[in-house]
Amino acid sequence: MTSTISKGPPPAARPTLDCKRAAKILRGLQKEKLQVGADEIEQLIKYGLVVEADPIHLDIGHQLLALRTEFAEHFTGDVLDPAGYRTALTQVEELLKSEWYRIRSSKARVLRDEAARVELRRALGHLADPKTVAGLRALTTTSPAVAPNARYVQCPELGVEVYALTQRGARVLSEIRARVERVGEAPLSWLLKSLDKVDAKMEAFGRDIAHLSKNVGYVKKRPEQVVIGLVKTNLPPTEALQLYRQGMARTNAPDVAVTCARNAAQQGGAGRAAKKLEEAQRALLQAGFAQTPLVLGAAKALLAYDPPSAGVDRFCKLYNKLEAQMSDPALVKYVARLMPAHGRTSEVVDRVLRVGTLLPRATSGPLTHAAISVAIASMVRDAESVEGAVTRFRELTSVLAHKGISSAHNAEEHALECMGCAGSAVEVGATVRALCLNIDPTWPPRPETAAIAVSFAKRFTY
Repeated sequence: MTSTISKGPPPAARPTLDCKRAAKILRGLQKEKLQVGADEIEQLIKYGLVVEADPIHLDIGHQLLALRTEFAEHFTGDVLDPAGYRTALTQVEELLKSEWYRIRSSKARVLRDEAARVELRRALGHLADPKTVAGLRALTTTSPAVAPNARYVQCPELGVEVYALTQRGARVLSEIRARVERVGEAPLSWLLKSLDKVDAKMEAFGRDIAHLSKNVGYVKKRPEQVVIGLVKTNLPPTEALQLYRQGMARTNAPDVAVTCARNAAQQGGAGRAAKKLEEAQRALLQAGFAQTPLVLGAAKALLAYDPPSAGVDRFCKLYNKLEAQMSDPALVKYVARLMPAHGRTSEVVDRVLRVGTLLPRATSGPLTHAAISVAIASMVRDAESVEGAVTRFRELTSVLAHKGISSAHNAEEHALECMGCAGSAVEVGATVRALCLNIDPTWPPRPETAAIAVSFAKRFTY
């Protein structure tokens, strides 16, 4: 006969920490005001955001550290090896047995040595206890993970154990606080998986940057722009460098060589890309533009057309409409920036003018008011998006400068590079900062490091 006895409801699943709650706990631990449940602290320990210690073992550990510091000459290798403490104890005992030493030493010195003898004997007693050694070993293993300046904190509701924030915990807290409006309700486990993936991508990116920077050779001006261009080929570094060297052999101009490398995959090789660039340059010259470095550089805007001459009509229309509104020696450079912009030429130029009315005339860096107006206008699809884009540009400029990523000189230029990044300005700033530190741990970042980071931050949002 089948039993009808109820087994009762299944055991409740352990509540999953969301990001907002995790940040609150970690922030409380950081401020030495820990309030946390037993299940919550277990999850945080499991994820490596917090470490736990027995306060007795922690005190013993501090005592042992003080002895190792005082008698440093006797300690090498394993910090829990009792041999060093025995050697130090033997030395102290021999001194205290010496009447000559006691006569020549002050009373305070002898008292200190007698106290050290007691501490060394106590230390050897601790190291003779397997349970204590196991606890100290665990503490030794976790201590390097503790965040700088973090302190062990007790939560009375959980017992006598104490807890400390790890370096990973401090990083995760910073990541959540920068994104709390977007990820606050998301499970902490999701954020950690996403962060691990991004960190792995950043590490690989950092290796690629290091390889390219080391191997591009001498570049007189802004070598980081060559590195940025080669990364944008989306090719492995060795292949990108090979294409770049082929371009250099043909042109001996780093900017042209990078353009050829970036277009080589679409054009069937670096030689074909260089040939098409030459066709684009000839098309602009035949359209009446003077043979200047700016015009020759702007010709790369025609590479999206096949043949390049098919883009000359749009180029000329944009040029004529802009020339009617502004007089600027960099006009052809602005036209090149606007060539891929969405909409008819009249709509694009109208957006430039609209942006210009919303921006202050004075700029803080090398970019002119016109250059910033053109850059922002090239990024939006319609007039309705202009005001929001200008607001975002201002927010990004402020955040990048405030976080020490950018100087007043280059904050505007960096903000333009970050316009396409997902998330709030604060979130973008956090991503750029992490990427900078991955490329080079020097802080504040060098200008070339920041330039690379802002150019690729959009690849590392999550």
